[in-house]
Amino acid sequence: MDTNDDAQQHRRGTLKRLAGLPGSRTAAAAFVLTVALGLGGPAAYAWWSQQGTATITVTAGKPTAPPVTPPTTPAPSPTPTAPVPTPTPTAPVPTTPPVTAPASPVVPTALTCARNPGVGGSNGGRDTTVSWSAAGAPAGTATIIDIMLVSKNGKSVSGTLSYAVPGSSGTVALAALPGIEPFLADAHGKNSKFSVAVRNAWLSTAISAPVVLGGPVTVVGTPSAALAKHGFQYKENGDWFNCPNGVQ
Repeated sequence: MDTNDDAQQHRRGTLKRLAGLPGSRTAAAAFVLTVALGLGGPAAYAWWSQQGTATITVTAGKPTAPPVTPPTTPAPSPTPTAPVPTPTPTAPVPTTPPVTAPASPVVPTALTCARNPGVGGSNGGRDTTVSWSAAGAPAGTATIIDIMLVSKNGKSVSGTLSYAVPGSSGTVALAALPGIEPFLADAHGKNSKFSVAVRNAWLSTAISAPVVLGGPVTVVGTPSAALAKHGFQYKENGDWFNCPNGVQ
C-alpha cells in the first residue's frame, strides 16, 4: 500500500514538473491524442518528452537582429583656395634734393652808350653800342635789356620790347638786337625816341646770343631793379641810332 502511494506521488510530482515546462500543454494534448489512438503509453511519453524539449529550444528567446552599420559619409574634399598673390615690392621713393635758391641778382652799376657817326655824318650810325656792368653779380646770371618807346614822329607812343643777353656785364650793338628796327620804325621815316634799361636776372634757359625774352626763355625769380638811360633816337631813313644828347 505504501509502495503504490509512493509511486503515485512520484508520478504526480513528475507531471507537475512537466506542466511547468514551456510547451507542456501542447505536449499533453498530443499525449492524450496518442493514447486515444492506441499508440501505447511508453511511445507517447517519449514523443511528448521530445516535443517538450523542442519547444524549449525554439522559444528560448527572441532572435536578435544583426547589427546594422550605418553607411560612412565620406569627408568632403576641401575647397581649393586661390593662391595669395605675392605683394609687389614698392619702389623706394626717391629723395628730392633740397632746392637751393640762387643768389639774388644785383642792380647794374653802369650803363653807357657809344656812337660811331660814320662817314660824313654827325649823328650816330649803325655801330652805336650800349655797355653795362653789374659788379658782384652771381656767376651764371644774364642781363635783361628793355627797349621802351617814348614817341614816334613827335607823337607819344608806348611799348616795350625786352631782350635776354648773355652775361651780367657786356656790350651790344643796338642794331644787333633782333627785331628792334621794325619795333622803332615810323611810317613816315621820322625820328623815334626810346629809352634803354638793363636788369640783372636768372634765366630759365642758357643763351649764347641776344634773344627776345619770352617763349622758351623766361626770367626765373625776381630780377634786380633797372638802371635806365633816356634820350636815344632812331631814324630809319637815315639808318642810324643816336646816343642820349649825342654822347660819344
